[in-house]
Amino acid sequence: MEVEPELEAAGFSQLPATTADQDARLKTLPALKLGYYDDQNGAKHYWLADSDFCKCLFHGDEASYQRFENIKLENQVAERDRHAVEMQQQQQQQDDDGAARLRATGDRLWAAAVAGFGFSGGGYRLFLLSALASKRAFVEQGRR
Repeated sequence: MEVEPELEAAGFSQLPATTADQDARLKTLPALKLGYYDDQNGAKHYWLADSDFCKCLFHGDEASYQRFENIKLENQVAERDRHAVEMQQQQQQQDDDGAARLRATGDRLWAAAVAGFGFSGGGYRLFLLSALASKRAFVEQGRR
C-alpha cells in the first residue's frame, strides 16, 4: 500500500531532498517508518522518510498525524467491507450455481418419476409438462 497519498491527504508536507547532503542525510533515516520529535515548545512533529520513491521527507503536525491515522482506519474499514462484499458475491454465485444444478437434476428426477406411471404417447407429454410446471410452482412457493 502506498502511504504517500494518505500522508498528503492528511496534510503532511513533502520536503524534497534538493542537495547531495540532504539526500545523504535522508538515507540515514529509517525508510517509510513514521517517527516524531518534540520541538522546544513541547509540540510533536511527525515525519516519514522516503529515500527511494520520492526522495523526500514528509513532515506534519499533531493534527496532520491524527488525520493520517483516521484515513488509515477508514481505508482499512473500506478494504474489509470490499472483501466482505466480494465474499458475499462469491457465495451467492456458488448458491445460484448449486440451485441451478439442483433444479436441473430435480427436473430429470421428476420426469423419471412421472414416466414410471406408465403414460405413453401424447398424453404422457401433456402430463409430463403439467407435472414439471406443478413442480416448479411448488419449488417457487417454497422459496417465499
